[in-house]
Amino acid sequence: MVRLIEDMARTRLLYPPPLPTLPAISVIDIPPHYARRDLPLGRYYPAILETQEEAAEFETFLAAERTALIAPNLFDLRPSRLVAASITIAVYPPPEAGWPHVLLCHFPAEEVARVREPMVFARQAYSIEMFETEAGLSRAMNRLMDTAGPNGDASIAIVRPSHMQPGFA
Repeated sequence: MVRLIEDMARTRLLYPPPLPTLPAISVIDIPPHYARRDLPLGRYYPAILETQEEAAEFETFLAAERTALIAPNLFDLRPSRLVAASITIAVYPPPEAGWPHVLLCHFPAEEVARVREPMVFARQAYSIEMFETEAGLSRAMNRLMDTAGPNGDASIAIVRPSHMQPGFA
């Protein structure tokens, strides 16, 4: 018998939500022998946790005994219960040194409906990227803002730590 919490998900860190209306993110540092290029930075697995109950459910899922290892994808396809009125871009700084910077985008349902392949969204509402440096995250935010709409017509809310100024790169 094997438990994810003792193997694949042994090293993980909870990123608290920057606002109470945003989800927390559990980031698993996947051991090198399980790491894949399609994971953020080749080694991290994020789980978007919208409530404390989901956080507890995720820990129970990771601790469960099973006959074989499985991907820690409990919430990947579960629809989001949080509603976004505008595109929300949120910065999650690393809670500890050595962990990545996280950029989470939460999209309103009407924006998701415009996409031809909705499977690109975690929980049918989110995109997530990770960066080794704050400068890399800032460059990505600037690119997002540049592509938000040809006339800047997309409704966007940005949530970032106070030390990050607009245009910081």
